[in-house]
Amino acid sequence: MVESELGVRVVATLPYRLEDAAVLSDGAPEGGKFMTSKLMVAARDATTPIRQHVATRRARLASPLQQRLLGGGPGAR
Repeated sequence: MVESELGVRVVATLPYRLEDAAVLSDGAPEGGKFMTSKLMVAARDATTPIRQHVATRRARLASPLQQRLLGGGPGAR
C-alpha cells in the first residue's frame, strides 16, 4: 500500500508492538525480553537492507569527482 500510494520502495517493515515501541519513544522501562522482542529483532534485521539502500543511493548521487576518488569512474587511481 505504501509503495503504490507514495511511489516509494519499502525497504523494511516493523511489527506493531506498542509496549516495545514505548521503550524507544517514551523511555518506558525495558521488560526482561525487550532486546529479543519481535520489534527489536525486526529492527536489527532491517539494518542490512537499509544500509544497502543508502550505499546504492550514495553511489548513484556521488559527484563525478567523488566517483573517481572512490575508484568508480574514468581517471580513477
